[in-house]
Amino acid sequence: MRWMVGVDARDLSGGAVALARWLATGRLNAIYGVHVVEWVPELHEHFDQTRPNEIRQMAADSLRSLEDDPHFEELGAVLAASAEIGLAEAVATKQAHALIMGRRAPTTGGGLIRLGRVARRMLRQLPVPVVVVPPDLSADQLGPGPVVLGVDLTESCGPAAAFAARVATAMRRSLVLVHAIHPPDRGPYVPADVWDQIMARLHGNDDPSFRTWADRHGVGAAERLERRGPPTLVLPTVAREQRACMLVTGSRDLSGMERLFLSSVGSELAATAPVPVAVVPPR
Repeated sequence: MRWMVGVDARDLSGGAVALARWLATGRLNAIYGVHVVEWVPELHEHFDQTRPNEIRQMAADSLRSLEDDPHFEELGAVLAASAEIGLAEAVATKQAHALIMGRRAPTTGGGLIRLGRVARRMLRQLPVPVVVVPPDLSADQLGPGPVVLGVDLTESCGPAAAFAARVATAMRRSLVLVHAIHPPDRGPYVPADVWDQIMARLHGNDDPSFRTWADRHGVGAAERLERRGPPTLVLPTVAREQRACMLVTGSRDLSGMERLFLSSVGSELAATAPVPVAVVPPR
């Protein structure tokens, strides 16, 4: 697999770099690094001629600590109208299978701004699977446990299953599937007998539809867990219990209007989970 790592000039990419170095120890993984300088001609052309050269030098300096790192195949700094455009272009140029980037909040969460502007926008675009990493995550904090895949038994999670299985194989880790069951309130429109049937199925020990979904998407041999509760609480809890190395979830195709009213499980997990979170597009 080819992984592109967004290297920030600040300290936000420390965790992303640590994850990349760990991935480089896996089988057939190639790691590339890029630093994007947001270049706005309408603004920067008003500087004198020395200023652009200074900006390019600062970009090069942000990568200097990684120049002799054997984990990276190649490093580069690019100019783009925005960081997300530059990252997407770098991914396309190297035909990377996934993008790794940092977030603002540390592993313990906290703060009102957890993801940051660039991470939020990349999670909306998802040109490839995007892996968001806490900025303070170090190599020795990467859990020795499995890759944990959150599923909702819809087809949109199929690509996430393929991605999670590929990472688990490359890193010689097991794969654990987690189905978080969070039934809605009954409300006044669901008959009591129908509601009882729904609850009986949800509280069963082994939902046959879960097995069928796993078999259909090629991950039938993986361990399956069913937990009650919202995915944003269940999945981080399982990841901690299992000492997971990565949490993977799928993403739904939401329109701009839908995003105003529907929260994204992937984005919320990426903003708060204590482990790296990969959000995989449905296509």
